[in-house]
Amino acid sequence: MIDTSNWKKYKVSDLFDIRPTKRYNLKNALLMDEIGINPVVGNVAYNNGVSGYTDKPTTEEGNIITFSDTTNANTIFYRDTAFVGYSHVQGMYPKFNRVTP
Repeated sequence: MIDTSNWKKYKVSDLFDIRPTKRYNLKNALLMDEIGINPVVGNVAYNNGVSGYTDKPTTEEGNIITFSDTTNANTIFYRDTAFVGYSHVQGMYPKFNRVTP
């Protein structure tokens, strides 16, 4: 069992900067590409938030949590690799490099 007696309460804003992900202002037909290799993280609750792929350069580096600001909690995902952001997708950018005791 995990000892939680020394745990502290934090506000999410103490640990993360929350802001919109960088995106291309393009319609899906111009953004998505069948042979694209870079994931586009959208407002979807499936496929780890990936709504498609693009051949455009990534706009985000990864190592952040993403979520849609227009849907429910089913759209919260950890992004470990670079990706392209999308309208109404927020990023939680850590204010820390690692957890310390």
